[in-house]
Amino acid sequence: MQGATIAFLKGRGDPNAVDLPQIRSKLSLSPLEDEPFTFSAARQFEGGDPLVVEQYLRVALLRNPRSREARIYLLELLVDQRRAAEAIEQIEVLSVLMPDRRGFLQSNLLYLATLPETREETLLSLKDQGSKALLLRNLANAGASASMILDTYQSFDDFRLGEDSDAMISSWVSPLIRSGDYDGAKRVWSFFHPSAKSELFVYDSAFDGRLGPPFGWKVYNGRNGYARFSENGLVGEFFGRRRAILADQTLLLRPGSFAVSFANTEDTSALRVKIDCLTAGNLMNEQIEQAVVLNFQVPSNGCEAQNLQIIGWPREPPRTVSYRIGAIEIGTSSSD
Repeated sequence: MQGATIAFLKGRGDPNAVDLPQIRSKLSLSPLEDEPFTFSAARQFEGGDPLVVEQYLRVALLRNPRSREARIYLLELLVDQRRAAEAIEQIEVLSVLMPDRRGFLQSNLLYLATLPETREETLLSLKDQGSKALLLRNLANAGASASMILDTYQSFDDFRLGEDSDAMISSWVSPLIRSGDYDGAKRVWSFFHPSAKSELFVYDSAFDGRLGPPFGWKVYNGRNGYARFSENGLVGEFFGRRRAILADQTLLLRPGSFAVSFANTEDTSALRVKIDCLTAGNLMNEQIEQAVVLNFQVPSNGCEAQNLQIIGWPREPPRTVSYRIGAIEIGTSSSD
């Protein structure tokens, strides 16, 4: 029986690699083994009677509930027949038995969750928190709309975002930004941050960290410098030798003239503010100075979203600075 399984695996799942008459002949010596039923089902899986195939697989699993091969074939059968609740049960068991095959399992889950006739049953049948989180991330990465992401999340009554909720939410929003659905991305992000005022040009202007990325600040900690939120604003160190992104935020500024300014700054002579269109094109790259207003223009085409960065900029000779930025403000400029 073990040799049959090895032959099956070496044959990359080809049931014809198994000597089925031989293992059937050994069944009298090992009457409780599952392999004869598993590989009989596998041999008939394509073109055989689905009812007979399922009966073989059910017998195999009664004999060995940990048979990965039997469960995989049963999962494929259940998915083909759109039996979502039973398929989800197999996916959640196989996720424990075969953690290295999560990609294969999630592809089946994604299929069931996006097929109109199985979507509702699939979402109601999911119990495992990890599977729910992976499904949401995979939906986003597969190009699901903002409406589908929010609908999926809301269907999970007991779903918990966990301690790193900002990273989880960002993993659903960022694919929408990469695909160019900026309004959809903002809608998903705003759902989880209802206190964010929609009319603001920049969020969390005092750097208190209450709004997560990408439309709130993301701070970085690397070998060339770091940033963190504090009651005094954005603080940290820049080590002066190599360029370092310290904090960034995604903006959705409409075409027009804007101005950015900073308040309550300390030792920011090595820091710059940089604003780029997400598609292409730099709008600003200027030193951060107290009470200095910096103007920039958002063009009418090709710049629907922007990336705002606080950057440590190398100088000669290199010098470590401990900086502080108490607040940032973006508004329309007087030319508008």
